[in-house]
Amino acid sequence: MAASLRAICSPPLDGNDCANIDGIAVSRPYRRAGVGRRLMDEAVAWAAGMNFHAILLETQSSNVSACRFYVKYRFVLRGGDRYLYSQWGDDVRSDSDLYWYLFLPPIVLTHVNDSFWL
Repeated sequence: MAASLRAICSPPLDGNDCANIDGIAVSRPYRRAGVGRRLMDEAVAWAAGMNFHAILLETQSSNVSACRFYVKYRFVLRGGDRYLYSQWGDDVRSDSDLYWYLFLPPIVLTHVNDSFWL
C-alpha cells in the first residue's frame, strides 16, 4: 500500500465543527512525491464539503518530517500534551503530543439561474 488516510468526523466541540484526521501515512518509497499532499487535498475537500470549519490532527513531537509537512500545508500548532507518553516506553517517553489545526475558509454559494456555484 502506497498511502493511507483514516479520517473520522468528530461531533462539534464547544460549538466548533471540526473534522479529525485519525491517521495519515505514506510508504517510504512514495514519500516526497506528492502523495501526502494529494491525500490531504482530498481530506480538505471532503471536510469543506461537509461544512466543517477546521481539521484537527495529532502527531508526536519526534515526527519532524510530519510536522514540517503540516506547517507547509498551512496547519497551525494550537496545543500539545507533554505528559501523554510519559508512562510509555523509553523510545517515546520524552515525546509530546502535538495538536495541529487547519482552519477552512467558508464555502460561499452563488445563486445563478436556479443553479448554485461554489
